[in-house]
Amino acid sequence: MELTTIVECDQGWNSIQEGIMNLKRRIAEGIPENQVSAAVNVDIYTTIYNMCIQKPPHDYAQQLYDKYQKTFEEHITSTVLPFLKAKHEEFLLRDFVKSWEDHKVMLRWMSRAFAYLDCFFIRQRRLPCLKEAAIICYRNLVYREVNANVREAAIRLIDEEREGGEIDRALLKNELVEKWAKHKITIKWLSLFFNDPDPYLDITTGAE
Repeated sequence: MELTTIVECDQGWNSIQEGIMNLKRRIAEGIPENQVSAAVNVDIYTTIYNMCIQKPPHDYAQQLYDKYQKTFEEHITSTVLPFLKAKHEEFLLRDFVKSWEDHKVMLRWMSRAFAYLDCFFIRQRRLPCLKEAAIICYRNLVYREVNANVREAAIRLIDEEREGGEIDRALLKNELVEKWAKHKITIKWLSLFFNDPDPYLDITTGAE
């Protein structure tokens, strides 16, 4: 069906950003993921769909894919990294694990809203799928900045336990912490660790 009204890139993105900002606020406040309005997600999906099917030069699939990636990059650099860099030892490990859980919430929500890109544009261009793109962003930005501190914090907990101290063993044995501390984090492993049943989030590459 041909659209009678053109959705300009800036106009459509402003509408999409409102939903993204609402999601970030809910994540920051600890509001359960299932309480994010499904209607908002549908509205954003519809906006993205319309922006992708318009005739050139108003087909904005590439711009939306770029903005999807940019959204994660900006969120990590402006919010996640400053928060993690301010933490140390056990507090760092706890918040590190939480940052990954929050990232997964944001990834699930964003991937569903932007799913039309995965179905057509990304496959045609052979680009990293939405899930992979967001995971690459997290690994590259977070790993580079806090890997040494996470590893040091894990080693200190191990030493403390050996000296007879009481520690949070569940935290130390957290699979993400263990892998990260051993420098064994790859894009493929994070994708498998994500373990989301949503068919839109299937990863199709084995990127390291």
